[in-house]
Amino acid sequence: MQVEDCVRSRPYFHSLPSCASGPSGSLSRKLPLRAPRLLSQSASRSSHLSSGNIPGDDDDATDLRRSRQRKAAADAFCKYFYLLPANTAALRERVFQLRYDVYVREFAYESADSCPEQLERDAYDEQARHCLLVHRPTGMPAGCVRIVLTNPRDRMAPLPFEKFCQSALRKQAFDSFAVNRETICEISRLAVPAHFRRRIGDSPTQGHALQDPSGLHDRERDGFPLIPVSLFLAAASMSVANGCHHAIAMMEPRLARMTRRFGLPFQQVGDLIDYHGPRAPYYVQREGFFATVNPEIYRLLLLIDQQLSFNAYDS
Repeated sequence: MQVEDCVRSRPYFHSLPSCASGPSGSLSRKLPLRAPRLLSQSASRSSHLSSGNIPGDDDDATDLRRSRQRKAAADAFCKYFYLLPANTAALRERVFQLRYDVYVREFAYESADSCPEQLERDAYDEQARHCLLVHRPTGMPAGCVRIVLTNPRDRMAPLPFEKFCQSALRKQAFDSFAVNRETICEISRLAVPAHFRRRIGDSPTQGHALQDPSGLHDRERDGFPLIPVSLFLAAASMSVANGCHHAIAMMEPRLARMTRRFGLPFQQVGDLIDYHGPRAPYYVQREGFFATVNPEIYRLLLLIDQQLSFNAYDS
């Protein structure tokens, strides 16, 4: 199943161009709909739109291969995965269970003593929006992510990175307290279970590309990290729905390079520190993101936004 077929199978697809009947939080109402222009160019090599054209890489064959990887990955996502907004207690519990498995059991980032119910939670979950990625064939959770909004009772209260990693931020690059605090969020708690990470035999810390459950062929799977890219796009969708223009994420440099390579233009705005491993603050601004995102990634973003907006699951 390809992305266009997956989207058209939904009754709300035909309402998107007019933006007349979609939910108030969807991309179709928050931003000008770029889908027709981007989709029409996705078959061609549009170097001026594609942020996949990284400096020093102007090889036509490389660009074409990456474009095919992104398209194949978008089609595979439609067939093998779906996203749910974790907006019920039961779904949030599944998110917290997944985070416990990854952050506590696997990596020991948090103490098991602080999670007596085997649910990894913190004080910021109440002011966050969560989503859960599910593997269609098995129903297994394949990942989760959240965006933390500022506290509506005290907008100047620190976000997690401001509380724990403020010393790493270079204020001349980005001052998080100088922007409208209602329009900033933090992307965090991105977690992918071990059996969905990379190839069999690789270390769990060596990346987040998929094993066999993705449905991608080996060459496509090795080249495109579908799960983390889709989770970052889910975070983008949630941030737009909640009126955010600025997003910060504490990321490993390797993960940041991967996101930029596949069209997510995060920029480093601080120093590398030891925070659950080596991490640095990375910033993305909404208008800059939508001005540079490449066609294949935007197609995937539209699908993800619709799934989150409509809580859709086509069996």
